Amino acid sequence: MPQSKHVLSLAVLLVVLASGCAFFGGGGARDFIAVSDITQVPESDPVALTGARIVGDSLLFDAAYGGGCREHAFTLYAMRGPASTSTILLYVHHFANHDPCRAMVHRPVGFSLHGIRTDLRVNGTAILQSAPGTEPAFTLSY
Repeated sequence: MPQSKHVLSLAVLLVVLASGCAFFGGGGARDFIAVSDITQVPESDPVALTGARIVGDSLLFDAAYGGGCREHAFTLYAMRGPASTSTILLYVHHFANHDPCRAMVHRPVGFSLHGIRTDLRVNGTAILQSAPGTEPAFTLSY
């Protein structure tokens, strides 16, 4: 029985790795989900974004949220801005994993912008929000 438990644990680990979990909590080969309308971005658990910046080909920010007992996940959604601009709208989705704890957690989160530059062919200005319509929005050049 203990051997089957290890096999199951290994299988779960392989599924997680194959699904694209990366360092900092972003995705894998494609570090974002492209949407054509903000209504495609799911409702997010509360999160405050601070210190947003672009370093090289990476979007980095600090996330603050309530929790502390379970692993939280972040997903980056990307939508093209108005057709006449080189703007990309970025939305950070926070999944709290039903964390019952209430400690204020601060952690760095990062996503690669490589896929946005190559797949969406957008290079210019990024507007980052924790969810559609939320404040503050960060405007970043890349």
